[in-house]
Amino acid sequence: MRQPRDMDRTLEAVLATPLGDLTTRPWFDRFALWGLLRWYVPLSRLWAAAATADVDRFAAESGLERLAGPRRGFARVLLDQHAAAARTASALDARWEAALFGATRLAPERVRDLEVERRAASHAFMMQRLRFLPLLRGVDPPKVRWAVPTPDRAAAEWQAVIADPAQAYRPPRSAQAVSRSSGYEAASAAVSWLRFASPTMGDVVTARVTEPQGPAVATVIVGHGLLVDAELWRTTIGAADAFVALGCRVVEPTSPWHGRRTVPGHYGGEPFIATAPVGPLALLQAQVHETATIVGWCREVFGGPVAVGGVSMSSFATQLVVSHCAAWPAAMRPDAALLVVHHGDPGQLLWSSRLATGLGADGALATAGWTAQRLEPFSKAIAPTARPAIAPDRIVSLLGRRDAVTPFAGGEALCEAWGLPTVNRIVLPGGHFSAPLAALRDRRPFARFVAVARGGR
Repeated sequence: MRQPRDMDRTLEAVLATPLGDLTTRPWFDRFALWGLLRWYVPLSRLWAAAATADVDRFAAESGLERLAGPRRGFARVLLDQHAAAARTASALDARWEAALFGATRLAPERVRDLEVERRAASHAFMMQRLRFLPLLRGVDPPKVRWAVPTPDRAAAEWQAVIADPAQAYRPPRSAQAVSRSSGYEAASAAVSWLRFASPTMGDVVTARVTEPQGPAVATVIVGHGLLVDAELWRTTIGAADAFVALGCRVVEPTSPWHGRRTVPGHYGGEPFIATAPVGPLALLQAQVHETATIVGWCREVFGGPVAVGGVSMSSFATQLVVSHCAAWPAAMRPDAALLVVHHGDPGQLLWSSRLATGLGADGALATAGWTAQRLEPFSKAIAPTARPAIAPDRIVSLLGRRDAVTPFAGGEALCEAWGLPTVNRIVLPGGHFSAPLAALRDRRPFARFVAVARGGR
């Protein structure tokens, strides 16, 4: 049976070809953002709404006109297919988790087979999106199931955090119990998973661990971007193989509201934007707490340097870790940090980012009564501090000069404010999507970060 990451390595091999070179050019960013807003997100909204078994409720939640005649019958078939795929994926996921984290350690071959089966089923469920394509013909359904709170309600619920943002990012007083799964060998690396209860969200956090053959020079905890559900797709492109090739152990946690943590009736990451501005604050607070838990566990179990990093949305969480970790227990403080396509003022992106405006966040916020003045306290609550809590020469930044999602100027301003040395400021000519892909083609940005994480200069 094919190992789960074989195709991942094939996709990364494509990046090294002339075809891969095309995906790291600026035109790719315009195409990727257009495809995301025109196809992936609308189809995801229909896919998420299909969680209801009622055709009329599905139509209402999808923003479609009342379904009648053949369209109603077609929708009924779609809902049935969606439910069947969901049941299969859920059953295999439950079997996977029970087996891998059970008291009996499984043979590596069995772990590998269970992972192949789980990802195949979840991939098939995610691909149900394509079946809803005919319903998009001639209509432009809402891209987000909006639930923006009023300014007064949000201010009342988050009053303490607004008054003292630092308190939102203090790690839990009691350590979370972290379990490690059975594992297997794949593509010259060892793969296993971590599991623990989120100290903030109350759900279960899982994180994939990929280790090189032989001793690891450092452990790198890498967070993903908004709308990314890598653990549910059969094939993905990520930084794990690049870091493993450089001798690092890689831990890839799933962010709140994504992957198997997706909220029923929503697609992965949707609540982050749908409940703005409290959604970003809630997710980032939780991810900071979860990162602290993983850093502490990795330091105790693995030893050696432990670094943190994040792409886009997770870079905001990494910025907050770097901002507030001075007050944490020493074991939870990272030794280095990597910020990929980041921004020094994430709150303003609700108004200015082409992704947020393309989703309609600016209009939804205005309709709910939000103004720039009312948003300011929430923006400050997720903004990095004036100075980092780790040495600037332990932080590496990777930016795309033509980024329209997290604009380059915002990341550059943070690098200046934090005093990052020039050698740690890596600027690529592409945008939000092509710059990280270019870094996977030319791994020198990752090599620089690994050198920093190991204690080099």
